[in-house]
Amino acid sequence: MAKRRRPTANHDVLRQMEARAVFDPEAFEVWLCDRGWSWQGLDRGDYGVTLEEAMFLFVFEDPVRWGETFLIEPDTGEPWQFFGFQRDSVRAWNQDVVHQDGAEVGKTREITVLVL
Repeated sequence: MAKRRRPTANHDVLRQMEARAVFDPEAFEVWLCDRGWSWQGLDRGDYGVTLEEAMFLFVFEDPVRWGETFLIEPDTGEPWQFFGFQRDSVRAWNQDVVHQDGAEVGKTREITVLVL
């Protein structure tokens, strides 16, 4: 099996992802495979996108990755982190999902990500 090359953080989006620990090489590889793409194909330019553009798409296609990459806590400056149940809820935005909401469970955070 060929050695996998992890992208270097040489682009603003990649640097943000790296700093916030959002980048997950295994998840990115699954994302590539779902499209019939490979790391090597990206390197060769087979798909008409650069590695940076593919990473950008990887982030923007998932509202959880997008929120955790680009949004910060106003009080602390730390990146947003979703609770496990929020991840499922945000990713199911176009489905008929029912869940209980109480005080301080992240309703506003979910709404904000979905609106943005």
